[in-house]
Amino acid sequence: MKLNIQNETSRLRVVILGIANSLGGVPEIEQAYDPKSIEYILIIFMMLHQKVFLLKEEMS
Repeated sequence: MKLNIQNETSRLRVVILGIANSLGGVPEIEQAYDPKSIEYILIIFMMLHQKVFLLKEEMS
């Protein structure tokens, strides 16, 4: 879909609604554009690793 955005203050002519089938994976830190995004990525990364660690512990 090609967007034609001339400026950020013009009146909206069309609004497109949809449903996301997937949120995708955790982005790489290089893809973050601000410190808060980097913090979020690191928190999610740590939570995923902790979950994997706990699952491995339960299996042994």
